[in-house]
Amino acid sequence: TGDGMAAYGSGNFYGYPAPRVYMEPPSKHFLKERRELERERLAALV
Repeated sequence: TGDGMAAYGSGNFYGYPAPRVYMEPPSKHFLKERRELERERLAALV
């Protein structure tokens, strides 16, 4: 999102009768988590 922050979203995207989506505001904490997840996934490919 810029400014050294990232937002977080989760939910049941296939929920009936409508999807249920939760969003958290951008924070430095979520940016750190996203970068750690990216590192783990990329390391698993090697």
